[in-house]
Amino acid sequence: MTDRPTLDQLLEAVQMHLETQIIPAVRAEPRLYFQTLVAANVLKIARREGAQGQELLTHEWASLGVLTGDNPPIPTDLREAANQLRDRNRALCADIRAGKYAAPTDSERLAAHVNGVVNGQLQVNNPALAKRLKEEDDSGQHPS
Repeated sequence: MTDRPTLDQLLEAVQMHLETQIIPAVRAEPRLYFQTLVAANVLKIARREGAQGQELLTHEWASLGVLTGDNPPIPTDLREAANQLRDRNRALCADIRAGKYAAPTDSERLAAHVNGVVNGQLQVNNPALAKRLKEEDDSGQHPS
């Protein structure tokens, strides 16, 4: 593993090249223009995932533990933690299908957990939408 450039710096360099050189050059080609915009957006998402992914995984792990009452220690290896979190979410889905969260208080706790997880994912995948939804929640009205 190298110190410099960091993975984020490499992704940023590619993103900047696409945005400053390639996108303007392919603007007249609708399909290529769209595909290049998508590629630039994928790089932005990857950069946010790199910056926030571990924190989101840790938060989801803890929130799931509070919800289910089962809170094993999170593995230090990020891939293993993600694999175990996937397994824990599958178990949660089975519990939901079995009616474990049908009672109103359990349903509210489940909704709070899911809302927190989805909001975290939205911060990575579409921060502008996450901001608009937060403004809507805060005001109780749909923003114009």
